[in-house]
Amino acid sequence: MEIVVDSENNKRIDAYLSSKLEYSRSKIEKMLEDGLILIDGKKIKRSYVPKAGDIIAVTEPEVKQMNVEAENIPLDIVYEDEDVIIVNKGNGNIYGLYGKNSWNNVFIDDYSSSKNLIGTISLANMGDGLSIGIYGENSYNYSYDKFNQGNKIVGTVKIHNLGDGVAIGMYGNGGTVENSGDIIITRTDFTDDNLTDDDTSDDTTYSAKTEKGGTAIGIYGASGTTIKNSGTITIDGAEKAYGIWAEDSTVKVYNHGTITIDGTSCTGSNCKNNAIVLNGGKCNSMRTVVK
Repeated sequence: MEIVVDSENNKRIDAYLSSKLEYSRSKIEKMLEDGLILIDGKKIKRSYVPKAGDIIAVTEPEVKQMNVEAENIPLDIVYEDEDVIIVNKGNGNIYGLYGKNSWNNVFIDDYSSSKNLIGTISLANMGDGLSIGIYGENSYNYSYDKFNQGNKIVGTVKIHNLGDGVAIGMYGNGGTVENSGDIIITRTDFTDDNLTDDDTSDDTTYSAKTEKGGTAIGIYGASGTTIKNSGTITIDGAEKAYGIWAEDSTVKVYNHGTITIDGTSCTGSNCKNNAIVLNGGKCNSMRTVVK
C-alpha cells in the first residue's frame, strides 16, 4: 500500500498514519520499528514529520495463523442475555482491570481547583492464587501533574499479597505496557471498609503472614510486549520479587523509573538482578530503543 502526502502537515508520522489507517499509534510504532513503513525505501523514526510529496510505503503485518482447538470449559453462568453475560469465576484469581486495552486514569474538569487525586486499584490476595492489577494487550497506569498547576494526579496499583500467591501489578500481553504512576505490592495487613469510608465500625482487617512469601512482579511482559516504566515500582515481603519481568528476548524494556525491592532502590538502566529480569533482552533508559 502506498500513501502520497498531498499537503504539508505538522503531525508526526505515527499520528499522521493513524488518521489514515485503521491502526492504533502503538501498532504503527511497532510497524515503524519492524521496517514495515518506509519512505524512499528507508526506515524512519516515529518523530519524522511527513512532507508534501512523500510516498509512504506500508506493508501489512503478517497475520500469524493459529491452530486453536475448542476446549470444553465448564462455566458457572449467573445471568445471560443478548448483551450481557455474568460468570462466577470462583475463588483463587482476581483482576483489577481486564481487557484488550486497560487504563487506570483520573479525569476531572477543573484541574486548578482540585487537590492531589489518586486513581487507585487496590486488591488483596489472601491465598495462593493469582492477582493482577491491570491486565491487557495494552495496559496503562498514568500520573499527571503538568496540566494541574502543581497538583499531582496519580494512578496507583496496590496489591496486598498476604499469603503465598502470585501478585502482578501490570501484565502486558503482546502490546504496550506504560506506567508513570505507582505500583505497590506489599505484605502488609489489608482493611476492607465494606464500601463505607466514613464508618469504621464494619471494617474487616485481613492479616498478612509474618514471614516472607509468595511471588511479586511489578510489570510482566509476555512475548512481543513493549514495557515503558517512568513511574515507581515498590515491592516488600515477597519470597520472590521482580520489578520488571520480560518473558523472552522479544520483549522491549524502556526503564526511566525507580524500582525498590525490600528497601533497595535503583533507577533507569542501572537496575539489575531481580529488579529487571530480561531473559535475553537488554534494558536502557526510555530515550534509547531496546533491541
